[in-house]
Amino acid sequence: MSPNNTVDWKILYQIHRYPIILKGLSSSNFLFSPSFDRFIDIDFGNARFVIKSSETEEVVATIPAGMISISFKGRNKSEAAISALASRIRFHSADEIQIITKEGLDCILNYRTLKVQSVAAIDNFDTDDFTHPHSILEKCPLEYKDTFYRLMRSCNRIKVNRSHYLAKLKD
Repeated sequence: MSPNNTVDWKILYQIHRYPIILKGLSSSNFLFSPSFDRFIDIDFGNARFVIKSSETEEVVATIPAGMISISFKGRNKSEAAISALASRIRFHSADEIQIITKEGLDCILNYRTLKVQSVAAIDNFDTDDFTHPHSILEKCPLEYKDTFYRLMRSCNRIKVNRSHYLAKLKD
């Protein structure tokens, strides 16, 4: 703050190609790292998700296609499919991303070392269900009478959090 109690803003860098296609229906800030120095984007040439530097917009890491891939075959050929796939990924910390794989595994991946930190299976995960704005951060609301689905979500949340927490304790 300056002496006269005003805030002076300074632009450090500007992202020229913001990945608006990945934003989808979510209002959560899942594309950026906690410090905003990295962001998730798509490399259309190689059909992969990548992590770029916010300052230089250069690729700093490529997310392995075996964990989450952009399918340009069959029904997953639209922009809607790409944003739906992006709804299964988010920054977990400065060096880690959380991904729900096509097999229904919730993984924490250190994108710098490409080492999987922890994994937890999600029970009753429908790989073709893309109705959530963001599968990790924003689940679709349930009706009050959907007790079974509410219990299933709670059980999965407890199981995933426990698995990731125990893996962090082992480090």
